Amino acid sequence: MIRPSLCVPLTLVLPSPSGLNQIPLILSDPRWTRETFYHEEVLEGVTKLNPPELFGPLYDSLRTGAAAAAAAAGETLPPFPECPGADADIFTWDAAICPVLETLQHMDTRARQKGIPLWQRRAFFYLERLRGV
Repeated sequence: MIRPSLCVPLTLVLPSPSGLNQIPLILSDPRWTRETFYHEEVLEGVTKLNPPELFGPLYDSLRTGAAAAAAAAGETLPPFPECPGADADIFTWDAAICPVLETLQHMDTRARQKGIPLWQRRAFFYLERLRGV
């Protein structure tokens, strides 16, 4: 038996009255009535949101992207912090990753603006503001 409280949200999110005909099909999924399909995952508890084994590849990828964006912009990269060891805590990783990410964003912007004179970039900024008024 499907709880009535589960049917109400479905009627709110379905796009049209014809979508109401889909409710029996949607509710035929056994996960509405039994937890057995995902119960083990629930019992495992909260997943680790900061797996340190992924920070090294993330750092390397961001650094590679920043180098590519700098090359496209015709600029040189500033010095980056060294890649922390695998046993480093989240604060050390954050201190290493943030400057690389900020540089990537800056170099991406510079690469996109390459060849556009400064006065045109400034004028475009003000024209966009005037159109929004």
